[in-house]
Amino acid sequence: MAKLRAGERPAGDLREHCLAFCEALTFHHGGEDRVAFPHLEQLFPELKQPLDRLREEHAVLAGLIGELRQAGDQDTIGRVADAMEAHFAYEEERLVPVLDSLDEVPWAAPAPRPDA
Repeated sequence: MAKLRAGERPAGDLREHCLAFCEALTFHHGGEDRVAFPHLEQLFPELKQPLDRLREEHAVLAGLIGELRQAGDQDTIGRVADAMEAHFAYEEERLVPVLDSLDEVPWAAPAPRPDA
């Protein structure tokens, strides 16, 4: 990371690392939208508005990631980073307390059995 801050890594390298991370993030957001968020809405109806906002942010991030795939300049990378930081901060503020209150995450795959 120190090299990145010092500007020693080429922008193309940064773009490739960002795109790899973005692929994982896109997969994660898809799971939230299809599975986790609907389940949370059933358990906590009062989360509808924050979850709708997070879904909208997922769409905005997907658009920015699309721009990054096409252009991939430093400005686009910065816009993606800024949008992600704001999204993560809001998600942590609104969802972490609720998730911490759960005894288990109901949409997660069951833990493997020790005898398996």
